[in-house]
Amino acid sequence: MNKLQINPGDTVARIAGATGFAPDTIWSHPDNAQLKDQRDHMDVLAAGDHLTVPDLTVKSLSLVTGKRYRFRLKGVPMRFILQVLDAWGNPRSERSYRLVVDGDPLEGITDENGVLRHFIPNSARTGRLFLDELELELAFGELEPKSTLLGVQQRLSNLGFSCLADAGKMGRDTVLALQRFQRLMGLPETGELDDATRRSLDEHHQQVGLLAQHISSAEPDL
Repeated sequence: MNKLQINPGDTVARIAGATGFAPDTIWSHPDNAQLKDQRDHMDVLAAGDHLTVPDLTVKSLSLVTGKRYRFRLKGVPMRFILQVLDAWGNPRSERSYRLVVDGDPLEGITDENGVLRHFIPNSARTGRLFLDELELELAFGELEPKSTLLGVQQRLSNLGFSCLADAGKMGRDTVLALQRFQRLMGLPETGELDDATRRSLDEHHQQVGLLAQHISSAEPDL
């Protein structure tokens, strides 16, 4: 049994793919119960977290000879989901795109909510998305937990309130981004990470359409 320290970009899905486990097998191990309680998702871990990876065991199955069987690890490959919005927070719906992952091109059309979905290798770390005039660099597994300041900055930036230059520190860009977000949400413009701001940020980062609703009803200078 191994105790691994999580580095930036590490996810349970990626570790599972490298060690021969299904992601749920690792995540549901009793030694990971405390970490599981602290994190909202197995693939949103913080650098410095510790994850237990159990030893592999042999499993025997009774099968009929002369027939063909297919076995697949659940969670391998991993599923990548992304929603793409325009500058006004509206979904870029039914748009053709090209997604390049590890040099392999994947093509498709976003759905009515501007969402694209693809299975990608568990080992994938970076990609590039081409959609309309956009050319976006993607870092798979790099989203930090919402409880960390970097995780907050990533979520703000994903919603269009850029502040990643502060890189985990409460700098001027983060304060301004928080104030803009708070103004849009009708919250006190303190520039501080109070509980109400955290809840609203998490809600709008997860749910499709909420940000566009606020932007459409906001004052022109927002």
